[in-house]
Amino acid sequence: LNEATKAAKVDKPVLLLGEVGTGKESFARAIHFESSRARGPFLKISCAGTAADEVEKQLFGYEERGMVKRSVWREGLIEQADGGSVFIDNIDFASMPVQQRLLKFLTDGVIERSGERCASNLDVRVFSASSADLSQAVAEGRFNKELFNKLSAITISLPALRERKEDIPELVRHFVEICSSRMGRAVDSISEAALSRILEHQWNGNIMEMRNAVEYAVMSCDGNCIQPSNLPLDGKVAPESAHRKMDWLKSLREIECSHIERVLAECGWNRSLAAQVLEIDRKTLRGKIREFGLEPPCPDGAKQDP
Repeated sequence: LNEATKAAKVDKPVLLLGEVGTGKESFARAIHFESSRARGPFLKISCAGTAADEVEKQLFGYEERGMVKRSVWREGLIEQADGGSVFIDNIDFASMPVQQRLLKFLTDGVIERSGERCASNLDVRVFSASSADLSQAVAEGRFNKELFNKLSAITISLPALRERKEDIPELVRHFVEICSSRMGRAVDSISEAALSRILEHQWNGNIMEMRNAVEYAVMSCDGNCIQPSNLPLDGKVAPESAHRKMDWLKSLREIECSHIERVLAECGWNRSLAAQVLEIDRKTLRGKIREFGLEPPCPDGAKQDP
């Protein structure tokens, strides 16, 4: 937290390093909203799981040609974030063209467009994050050394959750409050027995895994206090939890489909509530439902919103 406070006062690029799930994006947001850019946008993109040319378009914009020879420039995230910040996750997956264009922007403050047009004098702070050893990537020639030097003006390493167990009780209570409020539940506490179970768990998925567990516990809690039986640990919560340990053998698409289906079921197929839990908008959720062919078990009796 002290590092975040210090970084908020210095308007330079920040490189966040740590295992998957250690809260790199949340840390970047905290710095942004404590800084002089708090009133500006905070936009994000991940270089992993997305085609290289698509990442380039999303970051730097592209020219869209119309039917009558008229082209329109679609601004990328960097232009849209003028006056604010951009968070680039999994920066180690960035292609060389993306690395080169990002280096030019950090050096000159310019986004090159087609022809002679360009967007200049952009005021954007860049946060980047990686779970990999970027210095090793530089040594192996997979990552631009100059870009690494620019991005790492401020470098913050986030420890794994298992290395800072003293923070767990406060984090758990924080997530209980957030999840309960978002889902409209009356859950406001966690029993000592349940907290002990959480402290004993290894949390290899770090903060992300723990937040998902708390979210599930809040949804499955019948009263206002989370009990050990509500926690999705060791396969003791629900029949499907026995298969949860095998999620790492599934594709990302299968995991996404399974999670969306489970959240919809827990929310009684109330799409508004499910969208809030998933932290996506209703339009995106409707698209996912169509994409995965999901249907409520009893359409006539299910609790749905229009």
